Amino acid sequence: MEPFAPILVLGIVGLAIIAILGLTRSVARSFRCPISGKRVTAQFRQAMFGGHLLDVERCSAFLGAAVTCKKPCLRTESKTA
Repeated sequence: MEPFAPILVLGIVGLAIIAILGLTRSVARSFRCPISGKRVTAQFRQAMFGGHLLDVERCSAFLGAAVTCKKPCLRTESKTA
């Protein structure tokens, strides 16, 4: 088992890093919609580390329905809480 110990440790560390980088949180933002031009509030899925917006969970422009646009708001940089 001795020759496999370093490989096992590296594997565990690698899996831990992947798990940590995959953590997300839900955040709300209000901003001007790039499609409608109206002020909206949206709930985003955001990466815990790096803060990148990953998906739109809900948006007030869709009145509780599924978000069906191409989600250009994920690419906008100037969002205000």
